Amino acid sequence: MLKKINTIILPKQATHIVILCAFVMVAYYPSLNVPFLFDDLPNIVLNPAVHPQHIGELPEVFNSKFSASRPLAMLSFGINYLFGGLDVFGYHLFNILIHLLNTVLIYHLLLIFPCPTGKTPTETSQLAGRQDLAFWATALWALNPAQTQAVTYIVQRMTSMAAFFYLAGLYIFILWRTDKISKKKAFPLLVTCFLLGMACKELVVTLPLALVLVEYLCLSRKIHKWLSASLLIAAVAILLMGHQYIPHDLSAWLERFPTRNFSPWERMMTQWRIIWHYLSIYFLPMPERLHLTYYPIVSKGMLTPWTTLAGLLAIGATIIGAWKIRHKFPATSFGILFFFLAISLEASFVNLELAFIHRLYLPSVFLIFALLSFLPPAKITKSAFLLLPVLALLTFWTINRNVEWQQPQNFWQQEEQRGGGAVRTQNNQAAALIDSGRFAEAIILIEKGLQDQETSEDIRVLLYNLGFAQFYANNLPAALEAFTSLTKEFGGYKNSYLFIGKIFIRQNKISEARRIAKEITKHEEVAYQGALLKAIMAEKENNLDEASKILEREKSIITPARLEPFMQLQFELARIYLKQEKIKEAYDIYLEIIDEFPDNYAAWQMIYLMLEAGGDKEAAQTVKKFLAANGVNPKKTPNPE
Repeated sequence: MLKKINTIILPKQATHIVILCAFVMVAYYPSLNVPFLFDDLPNIVLNPAVHPQHIGELPEVFNSKFSASRPLAMLSFGINYLFGGLDVFGYHLFNILIHLLNTVLIYHLLLIFPCPTGKTPTETSQLAGRQDLAFWATALWALNPAQTQAVTYIVQRMTSMAAFFYLAGLYIFILWRTDKISKKKAFPLLVTCFLLGMACKELVVTLPLALVLVEYLCLSRKIHKWLSASLLIAAVAILLMGHQYIPHDLSAWLERFPTRNFSPWERMMTQWRIIWHYLSIYFLPMPERLHLTYYPIVSKGMLTPWTTLAGLLAIGATIIGAWKIRHKFPATSFGILFFFLAISLEASFVNLELAFIHRLYLPSVFLIFALLSFLPPAKITKSAFLLLPVLALLTFWTINRNVEWQQPQNFWQQEEQRGGGAVRTQNNQAAALIDSGRFAEAIILIEKGLQDQETSEDIRVLLYNLGFAQFYANNLPAALEAFTSLTKEFGGYKNSYLFIGKIFIRQNKISEARRIAKEITKHEEVAYQGALLKAIMAEKENNLDEASKILEREKSIITPARLEPFMQLQFELARIYLKQEKIKEAYDIYLEIIDEFPDNYAAWQMIYLMLEAGGDKEAAQTVKKFLAANGVNPKKTPNPE
């Protein structure tokens, strides 16, 4: 009998896995050429620690000043860079593969998850029904458009990788507790999953509590000694994290976080409302409801707004209700309680942005399973004609959302239209316009953003982009005013002093420019900016040989891993080479730049102009089409920064 059942069941599992993988690949294929966005830039593009030139430099990723508490995720970025530089294809392929692994893992996890009735089915129809339950619950999770932020947004592989180790820990635990593997094998594997998961993202801290939840609701309904140890491990981990994230002084709970417009207590209260918004997005995930950034109204009190208290009461009522049905519907009870447990860390008082949809990725794993578990497993198959259109619609929406991510300009316009945070979306949209040389449009957006100033971080970035756009629009007094305001309030942010020096040079205030160059050359981190200014002044004196020597010398000192300064030196040197009629040398530099950073449209523009001037019309036309597809005017003067 057992042999007969296996011959029926195993091919069905294989079919389910093939279908799941095929749907995921189709849905996420458009994401393969989505450019770096938002936090991708500081964590990956401008982070020298994840730019190893050879395998021996990989350990340097652990010295990253960005996301330093997530070393395994940073290592994955370093490996991507080692094999493909900053070509986004490899980064997106890695993210999709992680999502595929999670999809297959969840399917197998749901297959062995203690059944809703608490009994092990023995009939073929029941087993087939259980497989269908696992398939539909997994498919509706994997193809939900809300997951795109954790998959398509490159840096958020931190979330999907952490989810993999979290779910692997649950899987190993259930194998052990159902006598599929021994405790001797399970324990070291569980510890490994916990540590590796924590090395991706801190949300894995709740894994020991999830094990307790599985044991109590779905297995023995008892708290064993080893479960007490799990609780102790979770408590210690939470306390260690609390030392970093929790305000030590009670009065600080009511004080605003640095660079935020809310306090820890206000964040906590706001989450009671945001959780319900997350759930509404998950169950109605139309693309027009999805944002990259959210700026909800901050709760200032239990009744300000009144939905704050209503959200808290609804959470309490839902948790109590889930607990009360634990005997009759243990899987449903677990799915609901797991959601609140898994989201608890990021929905607490930690110093994070108020809302990001990728925080749904792990907590939502069991939600559909919890709902479908109300049905007897044998009846799930009969529901396929209802579930298949839903899956098709979710897949279509996911494809649509991934297409939206492909064009940065349209993406940020849609963000603002859909109610994303005004300042941040305007700033990112303005940055995309600047990249395309549309400075006047960018200036209007930035000035609008400054009127809605929210945090010091927003103001700092907005002022920088305003000065940048004004400079390349040749509005030098306005540019100087923006950069001067920026340096007075925030110091030498990015290339602020370099731009001030350039403005002085253009205004023939050479003594002022020399003073700026001399001052910044004293500081190792920004010394290259002083070299750039000296080269520009040498060029102004028609001493091109001296200018190129200054840049070549500085370029030999700066490691390519310091991407931003290295690229600035490259651009400036190529420009000087062109003036010296060293055409091949300049062309080679532009090729190096796009090999390092394929989305640098300024380098592509220069290559187009050089190909056209050199008579290679076919190649020039190909580059022209590429630039036009990305909203860039090939003949407009490029800006290199």
